[in-house]
Amino acid sequence: MPKKQVQRYLFILFLFFALSGNAQGVLNNLGSGKSAGLNGINSSFTDIYALSGNQAGIGWMDSFGAFAFAEQRFLLQELTGVNAGAVLPTKAGNFGASIGYFGFENFSEQKVGLAYGRKLFKKFTLGGQLDFFNVQTNDFGGSSTFTFELGMQLQLNKKLLLSSHTLNPIRAKLGNEDALTSNFRIGAHYKIIETADLFVEVENDLEFDAVFRSGITYRPIQPLEFRAAIRTNPINFAFGVSYQLKNGFGIDLAVVQHQVLGFTPSAGFVWQKNQK
Repeated sequence: MPKKQVQRYLFILFLFFALSGNAQGVLNNLGSGKSAGLNGINSSFTDIYALSGNQAGIGWMDSFGAFAFAEQRFLLQELTGVNAGAVLPTKAGNFGASIGYFGFENFSEQKVGLAYGRKLFKKFTLGGQLDFFNVQTNDFGGSSTFTFELGMQLQLNKKLLLSSHTLNPIRAKLGNEDALTSNFRIGAHYKIIETADLFVEVENDLEFDAVFRSGITYRPIQPLEFRAAIRTNPINFAFGVSYQLKNGFGIDLAVVQHQVLGFTPSAGFVWQKNQK
């Protein structure tokens, strides 16, 4: 094997394990086109995008929605991630399903989720998701496990929504040693004016320092939305744009800038009717 190819392969392995760590948690950061443009914020969404971040958010939905999302971390083909899901509202609550993949031929993660969200009171929703995780490596074989997520949202008033979400509270493990990510997020969504929204979120992981995210969206015209956000640990920036047609179909584009590793571009498609 040529020296340059060996060096690239080793670099890819280093990045993959640095991203996954002992927690095997890359897929937990694979969200949607909206969350990418907001640097990973996703606990306080109240539409189809909530499926990949806080399932309580799908409890507000009153019509079918679906999305697909793909990103290429640091412009490396081997660090490609895809995520897709759909939500079906019913009189008994709203049901969702999602599937995600991250990695390349020699190292990969897969996640399948079955979600449920419901409005318990006029201003309060509760949701959860059963997760199946699978990790495959050519050298060490595969390992899989089940865990779950829980979330809630409270609409305090017309402008402010509060949210919380926990992932893997039972500390499920892959195999005998590798624990999945266990984290807790609290967030808020504040409507500044009719065309601009502020999002803030704090994520606390048992294995790492807390992360703070803050982002803003702005709609100069109804179908067009611009997004920008910053996060800590490490500090990086994200920018995004979306355009949604009247028939419910939309497209999301985003890029995240890491100060050392470079850019992560992403794109997503969404179909959802306007909420009542």
